[in-house]
Amino acid sequence: MTARRQPPESPWLESLSLEQSLDSPATVRRLVESDLIGVVIASADEIVEANDAFLRIIGYTRAELTAGQINWRAITPSRWAAADDAAIGQLLAEERCVPFRKEYRRKDGTTVAVEIGAALLRAEPLLCVCLVRNAAAEQAAEAAAARADRLAALTAALARDLTVADVAATLTGHFRRSMGAVGAAVMEAGPGGERLRLVRRDLIPAAAGTFPPFEPGRESPSEQAFRERRLVWYRDAAALDGQFPAVAPARSAAGIAACLAVPLIAGGAPIGTLAVYWPGPRELTADELSFAETVAGNAAQALARARLYETEQAARAASESRRDRLALLAQVTAAVSSALDPVGVVRNLGDLLDGMFGDLCSVLLAEGDVLRRIMTPQIAALMPGAGQLVPLDSGAPSAIVFRTGRPAVFSVDETLLAASGPEPGAVLRAMGVRTIIGAPLVAHGARIGVLTIAATSSDRPPFTDADLSLATDIATRVAIAVSNASEYAAQHRIAVDLQRALLPVIPAELPSVGIGACYRPGEQRHEVGGDWYDVFELPGGRIGFAVGDVVGHDLQAAVAMGHLQQLLRYIAAGGAPPGELLAALDAACPQITGTDFATVGYAEYQPAEGIITYASAGHPPPLLVAGGQARYLEDGRSMPIGLGGGRSGPRRAQAEVAVPPGAMLVWYSDGLVERRDMPIDAGLRRLAALALAQRGQDAQRWCDLLLAEM
Repeated sequence: MTARRQPPESPWLESLSLEQSLDSPATVRRLVESDLIGVVIASADEIVEANDAFLRIIGYTRAELTAGQINWRAITPSRWAAADDAAIGQLLAEERCVPFRKEYRRKDGTTVAVEIGAALLRAEPLLCVCLVRNAAAEQAAEAAAARADRLAALTAALARDLTVADVAATLTGHFRRSMGAVGAAVMEAGPGGERLRLVRRDLIPAAAGTFPPFEPGRESPSEQAFRERRLVWYRDAAALDGQFPAVAPARSAAGIAACLAVPLIAGGAPIGTLAVYWPGPRELTADELSFAETVAGNAAQALARARLYETEQAARAASESRRDRLALLAQVTAAVSSALDPVGVVRNLGDLLDGMFGDLCSVLLAEGDVLRRIMTPQIAALMPGAGQLVPLDSGAPSAIVFRTGRPAVFSVDETLLAASGPEPGAVLRAMGVRTIIGAPLVAHGARIGVLTIAATSSDRPPFTDADLSLATDIATRVAIAVSNASEYAAQHRIAVDLQRALLPVIPAELPSVGIGACYRPGEQRHEVGGDWYDVFELPGGRIGFAVGDVVGHDLQAAVAMGHLQQLLRYIAAGGAPPGELLAALDAACPQITGTDFATVGYAEYQPAEGIITYASAGHPPPLLVAGGQARYLEDGRSMPIGLGGGRSGPRRAQAEVAVPPGAMLVWYSDGLVERRDMPIDAGLRRLAALALAQRGQDAQRWCDLLLAEM
C-alpha cells in the first residue's frame, strides 16, 4: 500500500488549518486528553505524549509510553518512510500536512491502517500535534470491495474462456496486474493426474535463459501446493532457497524473490496450480491469501470446464462436418426447448432439420397400440391427412425402433414398404424416401415415441454411423422437450380452467353503473397466473370493484389469486373502507401462500353522492375519463400487499374523487401497459389517449376495444 494524499475534507482535520485552535498548551492538552480520536504530540523521532485512543490503536500501554518505549519511526513499517518524510517536509513548509494513509506496527506484530494529519507546534526542534484515525475497517471495506470487483471481473472473463489456454491467459494476466507480480504461471495435471505440466507463463519483463526456476516435475512451490493440496507462500528469497536449495541459482538468475502457489481443485481432486512471482520480498495479508484461494476455486472450475470442452472438441474434431453437427445440436436444443406443446416442438424441429440433416423429419408418439405421427408442415404439405397412425406390430421403421428401443438405419426397398403396411408404405413411396434413420424417444426412463429422419434426394450421401449417433443425440433432446411440453400443456390447461373458474362472473350492470370486464394473456406462456378482477354490490347502494395481480405465472399463483379475491369480498362486505380493507389484506397475507408482494387496487362508488373512494397497494393507477379529459388517479397509493405491516403497520392511504354521470373508470393490470421495448410511461400515455378517443356508454365495448388496441 502506498500513501494516498487527500485534500483536507474530513471535519476532524479542518481544525488543523486554524492556527488559533492550537496556539495554547491548554488547547493541546484538551486534545490529548480527549478519547474520541488518537492525538499524539511528537518530535522528529519520538512520541512525546499520546492519549488513550492512540494507545488502543497501536496496542501499547501508557506505562510503555511513559518509559519511552514507543518510537513512532520504529513502529512504522519501512515502506512508509518516504511518505513520513514527505509529510514532515510539508509540515515544515506549510505548518501542516494534509491527511494521508499509512500503517503502524502494533505491539503484537500486526499492522493497522491509520489516517494521520498534523499541525506544527514548533519548528526547532520539531514538535507537532498529530490526529490519528483508525482506518482499518475502512481499508478492509475498500479492500473487500476491490477484491469483489476483481473477482467479478475475473469470473466474467473466465466465463468467456473456452480452452485451457484461454483460462490460463486470463489467470496469469489477472494475477500479475492485481497482485503487482513480475510473473505468473498456470500448470495442469498431465495424463494420469500425477505430474504437472506448464500451460502458460507470463513474465514482465521476461527473464532470459534460466527461468523458470521451478520446472514441471522438479520440487517447487507449485509441486508442493499440488501434492499437499494447500496454498504455499514463500515471502522472500531466503525462505525459497531454504526449502528448494537445488534451484536457488536459477531463482537468483531469474530475479525471483517471493512466490505464492495455490492448488486448483475441482471435484475434490487437484487438477493444476497457479503460481505468482515477485522480484522482491512480499508480505501478504490474511485477506489476500483468502482471496487467492477464492480465485483459485473459480479458476479450478473454469479450468475443469475448459478441459471438458477440449476433450469434447478433440473427440469431434475428426472432420468439419462433425463440428457442424455440434452446432446443429445446439440449435436443436434451442429450437425444441422454446416450444410449449408437442406440436410446437415438432414444428420447430422440422423447420430446423428439413434440408439440413436429411430431407424430412417426423416425430411419432405412442398412443396405445399405435404410433401417432405429429405432422411437420413439410410432411403435411406433401401428404395432407395421410399416414398419421402406424401400428406398433407393423414392419414400419418407426414401429421396429419403438419395439426394440434401439436406433437404426433403414434402406427403403419394396420389402420394407410391404412390411410397413398399406398406408405407411404408401406414404413412404409417395414421398420418395430412400433411407431412414430412426431413434427412440426416451424421457425419464420411459419410451414415448420415435424420431425419424428421412433422405429423399439421390444426391444425398448414405446415412453413416456418425449420422446415427447424431440422430440419437437429437432424439434425446426432442424426447425431453416433448415430455416437458406435454407436462406443461397439461398443467397449463388445469391452471387455465381453474383460473377461469376462480374469476367471478361480472354482471353487465349494477344499480347506477355499467360494467365491462375482460381478460386476455399478452402471450401464451403468461396465460396462467394471478391477474384478477371483481365487481360487486355492497350495502347502502354502494358498488365495490377490485383489480389485482399475484406474483407468478403458475398454478400456485392462480390459487392464491382465488383466495385473495374471496377474502377481499368478505372484508368489503363488512363495511371496511378501501384503506382499511388493504390493511386487513396485509394482516391476512401471511396465512395465504403466494400473496406476498401482490398488488391490489380497490374502490367503492357511491352513486347517490357521485363519489369514488379508492386505494392502491402497488397497483397501477386507475384512469378516469370524464368531461373530455383522461387522467390517472395517482393518490391513495401504498406498498404492495405483504409489505404494509397489516393492521398494526402504517395506515393505508385512500383518496376520494367526484365523478360526473357518464364518466368511465378504467382499471387494469400492468400487462396492459408494459412492454419490453417500451417504457411504462409510454404505455400509460397510449392507454390514456386511446381511452379518450372512445365514444358511447357501453362499458364492455370500451373494455374490448381498449384491450384490442393495446
